[in-house]
Amino acid sequence: MKDKKVGIITLALTLIALGMILTLNNFLVFEMSKVLKVLAALSIIALGVEFIFMEWSNRRNEEKVRLKISGLCIVVLVIIYGVSTFIPLGIVINNDNVYFNGWSLFNHQYEYKFERTYEEDAENLTKFAVKNNYGDIDIVTTETTKVTVNAMIRIALNEDDEAKAEDMADEIINLKSLGDTVELSATKYYSNTVSIDYIIAVPSSAVTTISNGNGDIQIKGVKEVAIDNRYGDVVIQDIIGKVSLINKNGHITVKNVGDRLVVENSYGNVEASSIDGDAKIENKNGDIEVEGIKGDLDIDNQYDDIIFRDITGNVVIEHKNGDILGEQVGKSVEVNTSYSSVSLDNVEGDVDIETKNEKVTLTNIGGSVVVENEYGKVTGKTIGNDISIKSRNGLIKVEDVKGKVEVESEHDAIELIDIDSHIKVIQQYGNVTLENTSGDIDIKNKNGDITVKNRNKALKNVDIQNEYGDVTLDIPDKQEGKFTIYTKYGKIKTDKGLSISENNSERIISETLGSGLNTISIEAKNGDVTIE
Repeated sequence: MKDKKVGIITLALTLIALGMILTLNNFLVFEMSKVLKVLAALSIIALGVEFIFMEWSNRRNEEKVRLKISGLCIVVLVIIYGVSTFIPLGIVINNDNVYFNGWSLFNHQYEYKFERTYEEDAENLTKFAVKNNYGDIDIVTTETTKVTVNAMIRIALNEDDEAKAEDMADEIINLKSLGDTVELSATKYYSNTVSIDYIIAVPSSAVTTISNGNGDIQIKGVKEVAIDNRYGDVVIQDIIGKVSLINKNGHITVKNVGDRLVVENSYGNVEASSIDGDAKIENKNGDIEVEGIKGDLDIDNQYDDIIFRDITGNVVIEHKNGDILGEQVGKSVEVNTSYSSVSLDNVEGDVDIETKNEKVTLTNIGGSVVVENEYGKVTGKTIGNDISIKSRNGLIKVEDVKGKVEVESEHDAIELIDIDSHIKVIQQYGNVTLENTSGDIDIKNKNGDITVKNRNKALKNVDIQNEYGDVTLDIPDKQEGKFTIYTKYGKIKTDKGLSISENNSERIISETLGSGLNTISIEAKNGDVTIE
């Protein structure tokens, strides 16, 4: 029996694809770690397909062959997946050292520091661009028409050669004008052995773009900002126009922006306040706190809390695994979340919430409310319009509603208090309590007691159907209406002067009090009915 290796075709296709990816990376911008992970996954699938195909081919040709997976193919796949893991962690292997988030794991013997100052005329400046790899960037504004750069250069070498390090420091930074644009970059000798911290002064008219690998960024007072940073904290404040930020592994603070804010971050908290336009924030593994947004707010967050307050426009939130707290919203709020409690207060518009496995608390909502929750308590107080709640497991308590109330629940109690319009309840297992209602009542329940407390306010139309549980009406003495009451295996108790007829195990009331304009219909198959 001869051996035949499986994986040669897969290896060839993988190397071709890898070459194409590396070529395209010179012309297109994409996240290399994700692309390599996809390549590794597709290569594993291709290896499995190749194995199945060769096994099928051998059986068809009746060849006696033992299949062996190519070791080289496995090594290449492991390398590709390993590199895709190192990239997002900030691990870089360069020459004789290993770097994590820009810091050397194996220090060079000699480190040299140099300070350099550069200046460029910027009388016609509209754009300022910074490109840096390792180091902090601090940008402020100046009233002059010049760009001033103070650079602190750190160079690490394995040899005691200060002259060489100084030559590198003299030649590494490039500050130049191209029409209305001033560019600052580090070119010659630039590698992981060099880091540069910048303090930069630019005219406030500058539209500033920053591309940085590893380091903190602070910027204040410029016209507009666009930042692409990988590892470090970012502080942005007092920006005249728009702000756009992409960052990984760092905290973000943004204050006083005159236009739209767009933030994309991973592994860090995001704080934004006093934004005069719309704000869109996407984050993973970090808290988001937002305050004072004059436009709409759009948040997509995973694995941490969200706090927002004083939002003029609409709020849309996509979220997983963290609490949500919102206050003072001028328009509507839409929340789609899982495993997150939601608490909203003072929302002038509509509220639409879809969540799982946590509680929902709503107070002072001006518009209509829709809540869909699987497992968790839902409470609402002072609702200006209709409210609809659908839940599987959890107490539902709603108070002071100006519009209609619709509740559908499977397990746990329902309490509705001070409702000004129609009430519709569909319940499976749990008690239902109504108090001080003004509209029609429609309740269908399978297992649980139903209590309506309306001693000081006459009921309108009532339709109650209950399979297993008691029904109690506490109504005014002068309640009018056409009463149709039926219980099959229970008793009827009343002090309102209603006549009760009996037929075997059945108890029935069919009588009209007063004008009879309203209908009060109760069917309790297995429970007592009390009207008092």
